Amino acid sequence: MQHHHLILGHAIRLADFEMLDDIQKRLYKLDIQIEGRAVKESTNLYNDRKRGKDASADHGSNRDYAIDQIRAWVNPPDFDTALIRARKLQEDGTTAWLLGNAIFEQWKTPCEDVMQQAVSAQSCFSENTFWLHGNPGHGKTVLAGSVVSNISSSTRDASTKDQTMCYFFFESAKTDMNTPLQAYSALLAQILQQHKQSDSILDKYSYLKDCASRGQRTATEEELLDLLNFCCRSLKRIFIILDGLDECVDHGAVISAMLKLSAIPSVRLAFFSRPNVPSLLRLVPPGRRISVKGMTMDDIRIYLSNRLSELLDDGLLPDTTDLSDLSERLLQRAAGMFLWAKLMISYLSSPALTINERLEACEDTNLPEGLDEMYEQILGLVNKSTQSSRMLARRVITWILYGFQPLNSEELHEALVAGTSRKRDTYNRYQNFEDTLVLSCAGLVDFEYGYPRLIHLSLREYFMGQEAADQAFLVQTSGLRFIPSPSEAHMELALACIQYLTYHLPAQPLSGKVTRDASIVDIQRTFPFCAYASGFWITHVYNIHADNHSQQNTDSVSPAYNALFVAISSFIAQKLVLMTWIEACYTHQMPPLVTLLRTWTMYLRLNKSVFRGAPVDVQALSSDIEEFCSDLDNLRLCWGSKLLQNPGCVWEEVTAFNPSRFLQTTSAMVYKELRSEGQTNSSKMSKHALREISQTTQDGNFVGKLSIWPSAAFESVYNAVFIQNDRIADIVTRLCAECDGWTATYEVYQVDDGSHKLTIHEMLPADEVFYQLEQSLWLQCRKLVIQFPISISQDGYAFSVLRTVYNVSIDGEDAKPQVTSATIPLDGFEQWVFSKSIYEQSKRGGFGDGSLMTTRRHRTSCHNIYTYWTCLSPDNRYICFVDQECGRPNTVAIISIPMATNDRDCRLEASPVAIRKMWLRVPDPNDTTCTRALWDDRKAFAMAFHPYQADLVIGFYDGTGHGGGDVVNLYNKICIWDIERNTMSHQHVRPHYPIKRIRFSDNGKYAICEMDKDGLAVIPIPERPNKRFSTMVFDKRKHIPKNMQNVQTRPQNAGLQPASSPRAVDRRSEKHETLDLRSNQFPLVSLSSRHQMLSTGSLALDVNALRVSARVTLDNENIELRLPRASRLKSADLPSQQDQLLLTRLPAMHGFEHAAVDVKLPQTTDDHVKIILNKGAQPWSKVQLDEAQFSPAILYRDQRSFRRYHGTEGQRNGIAGGASRDCG
Repeated sequence: MQHHHLILGHAIRLADFEMLDDIQKRLYKLDIQIEGRAVKESTNLYNDRKRGKDASADHGSNRDYAIDQIRAWVNPPDFDTALIRARKLQEDGTTAWLLGNAIFEQWKTPCEDVMQQAVSAQSCFSENTFWLHGNPGHGKTVLAGSVVSNISSSTRDASTKDQTMCYFFFESAKTDMNTPLQAYSALLAQILQQHKQSDSILDKYSYLKDCASRGQRTATEEELLDLLNFCCRSLKRIFIILDGLDECVDHGAVISAMLKLSAIPSVRLAFFSRPNVPSLLRLVPPGRRISVKGMTMDDIRIYLSNRLSELLDDGLLPDTTDLSDLSERLLQRAAGMFLWAKLMISYLSSPALTINERLEACEDTNLPEGLDEMYEQILGLVNKSTQSSRMLARRVITWILYGFQPLNSEELHEALVAGTSRKRDTYNRYQNFEDTLVLSCAGLVDFEYGYPRLIHLSLREYFMGQEAADQAFLVQTSGLRFIPSPSEAHMELALACIQYLTYHLPAQPLSGKVTRDASIVDIQRTFPFCAYASGFWITHVYNIHADNHSQQNTDSVSPAYNALFVAISSFIAQKLVLMTWIEACYTHQMPPLVTLLRTWTMYLRLNKSVFRGAPVDVQALSSDIEEFCSDLDNLRLCWGSKLLQNPGCVWEEVTAFNPSRFLQTTSAMVYKELRSEGQTNSSKMSKHALREISQTTQDGNFVGKLSIWPSAAFESVYNAVFIQNDRIADIVTRLCAECDGWTATYEVYQVDDGSHKLTIHEMLPADEVFYQLEQSLWLQCRKLVIQFPISISQDGYAFSVLRTVYNVSIDGEDAKPQVTSATIPLDGFEQWVFSKSIYEQSKRGGFGDGSLMTTRRHRTSCHNIYTYWTCLSPDNRYICFVDQECGRPNTVAIISIPMATNDRDCRLEASPVAIRKMWLRVPDPNDTTCTRALWDDRKAFAMAFHPYQADLVIGFYDGTGHGGGDVVNLYNKICIWDIERNTMSHQHVRPHYPIKRIRFSDNGKYAICEMDKDGLAVIPIPERPNKRFSTMVFDKRKHIPKNMQNVQTRPQNAGLQPASSPRAVDRRSEKHETLDLRSNQFPLVSLSSRHQMLSTGSLALDVNALRVSARVTLDNENIELRLPRASRLKSADLPSQQDQLLLTRLPAMHGFEHAAVDVKLPQTTDDHVKIILNKGAQPWSKVQLDEAQFSPAILYRDQRSFRRYHGTEGQRNGIAGGASRDCG
């Protein structure tokens, strides 16, 4: 059986074989028999498996399903259209000469000695093949269609019922009809259709598709060829007709494949092409060729007689005309060219000719010297028409020749109107456009499926294949160049595109409403030329100078170029027009081609002397375009993906984040970065902040911003470091020496207007900076990073930097703020003792001491990194300290902040009962003893103080629990630590995705753990009576003075002013309801009655149903207010539908994905929604930023400009495609 399969494989691929004598012929017959036996065994095996699978299924439906699957795999093109068109062109009674030709009859008649065909198969084609060749316009396609019709009719006879016929007509102008792959798929589709009732043929298709293919959805060219060989060898008789082989992109491959097929006795091949196909000239013997030359005279005579009779009936010829004589004279002029006869009849049918002019044209019996003379005669007819008709024909043919993609009838109509008129209305349109266009072009252009095209490929060659001096036809009366030069053509087409964008598109959103995206279907229906004009005007402008000859050799600027300069200058001066153009570009998925536009402006600058006579300042214009190109680049980098999803956002957020003097700034949103206008960095400070965080106060009135600024000396040393060559220990040593002069800056801004209220500069202790550099400075991905813990309290009156806590107090309305500070005592921690000893030794012996270098190299080689984090309680009475050292458990300490207000020398003291050792990091999955990895620099936990009672909640992933057998329990552990009792309880929750943050419900009864992948867990918190944080409110802290100036630095050992949270009110009695965004025009106003603020770190929880009733999310740089799906909650019974309100989109700027979003809800319908973008704390900070970072900012957005959606999660994702719901 294996031997049979090997023989079958050779038969399918038609391996090389020699049959030069009788022995070889007998071997060939034996191979055929063996192959049939092997095929039968293989297909029987396949049938057995198929019958075993489908025994219970309906046989008819299975067959139809299999055929559909096979047809989809073969994937044929629309091959029948070309045959239908050829049959329509055929006149009754024509092509008889070919059907009676001896070569054709011999080819069609079965050959008794089948072995004769296989003898010479390797070297050339034999009697089973013929090739019909002829010049362009001689009707080869019509002849091919007649052969297909003839063979089709014979296959329906009972005597020839075993015949199979398939065909393919190549067309170079169509990308789906000019490749070998498409030809093979079309042939196989026809074989399948004619033999779909044959189990044998169907099994062969199924076998090749399911068992021999590589698994693609559609077959490859090699697989199609194998299948075609397989089928041809199984059929008794098959005819394959291929027309237009010269128009195939790889006709050599097709002919080579057909040569192999010709070795199969049952195959009959017919080729139709021009005579300039080298492979056919080499492989087809002269005795198997049929020339069209001189053979179509009778066919043309029949065609001319029929058409001239119609002209006589229409009154376009005199009643006394001798049609037989006139037909013979025109026949002589046609010289066997059907195309000439067709064009001549079109010429005589033109209403622009008088009867005498038609008779005079018929009197000229000179034989045509070629297509050039014939086309010139047709173009002479265009010259005899009116000026407007000549210009219309000129513009139409120019669009067909130089357009970068075919235009349909409506698109071309719009393009022609835009090129001559700045007004869009029905009075500027042509009546009966297609008929008018055909008449104006004198038959040189016709329409196919609504698309205008030249009547033949040779006409394009005539217009574009000659030298520039001979290419254009000069009209004798006016000297008008009928077809412009390439540069002039691109000027005209670019001008039409720009005028269409400027005057024919509305200077507003294409949908007519800011909050709604226009669909491509609606745009194509309303503005058909929009897609081409917006996507290709830059390409036309760029191609003006593609030949580098258009303007360099002239003394003045051409009128067409002057008009183009004026149009472009007007175009970029209109802001709304530019925004409409940008929306159109991204709607059609074609971002502006900025590179080509820059290249054109560069040419203008390099050749400025050429354009001195232009009506506009070309150099100023090029500078404006260059600036506009930079704005377009920024737009693409920051908003490219968003604009491709929702192009209408160019009218919304885009200009708020990326303002441009060329675009109209939106009135629906104001974007204000929180930067102090009067703040200037000292020359002793670095140019960029090392670390920056911000936080909104709980009442939503102020934003605190804390930033760390290294010294200028530190920045200078870092810039001089060669990370690739220097060892990390040496780098740390050099940077640790620059620990003086570091500054912490704390700023306060008011949310309502974004005004700056307060700035505090604090010099950081050199030893503290040294400790942090020495402990955590590290190299990640060839970038120096450092862990630098900072935090801001919830009320904004305290902040911490490293181990120091700063407290801000204000004694009165106009008083300057007082700042006190204290340091967390960590003298008992081993790592801090070691770092302190290194610092003392460095001060005595210098930072480059040899013993210190040895110690540091040992630490860095062991990856011994020490990090820690801090977190302030809501009332600023406690600070949580969590450290992390490689190979050791985490130390979690609750530090009590003493409330002394007069003692400026007070120090923080650690509560002895509030210190625990815990593993808060992911264990090593390969360590079966549950010991942790030696090196782990990640922060894999989250912590938060309870807002009302003295509890600390810590969440982390813990996978050390094992179930029965080999089952491993994967879960997150949530620990609730009673600070005053120093007791801890814990719960296990799933899913086990990393926890991003822990927040609390408004009433404090639940902790909400937000995880990666939108995971969510709700944890009940036990109530502890009389164990609540202080709720005392100091009236003196209600206002921050307006005239606040920078506070001077004060001693580092100053005391700490006590603080309390003025917003720690009991909300446990409140109830929350599900938000309905559909029935309310201003939903956020109604929502504000229950919540003053919402944020990504704070969820509104319905305590009755234990579900989230309102949630702000930052997903894929979109800020939305929506309801999570029920499956994400621990226990809920929500429907799968959800309401969503898109608050804003964010640009693709680095850091936005980690932003903490707070939303201050409006109280009235006239209030703006205030969206605060805070910078959250990240575990590591780069010593030097390599990309732009966003600064904390506030967005003020009009409520009427929101986009509102309703539906499932899948429907929400569909919003990106442009489907949106109006928000009123």
